[in-house]
Amino acid sequence: MLITAVLVLGVVRGGSVSLGVGEDPEVGALLPCKVNVYRRQGRTYLSALLPSAMAAFYPGPVVEEVAREVERTVRTIVDRAR
Repeated sequence: MLITAVLVLGVVRGGSVSLGVGEDPEVGALLPCKVNVYRRQGRTYLSALLPSAMAAFYPGPVVEEVAREVERTVRTIVDRAR
């Protein structure tokens, strides 16, 4: 199972970072959210850890709001790549 290359994309929405970090510095640990693009056996795959999963480590209303917003973006990227 040879993987020839991995492209790691950082997904962040500028407004989310400004709002989130200004209200709660812990938000900075969640961003950017990464989406990995890689090829295996001639097929292209995407993988990502959803922000809602990471937000569980930093509970709070601002972190949860930013996680929801960024997660919508991540899901859109993955869905459009299908």
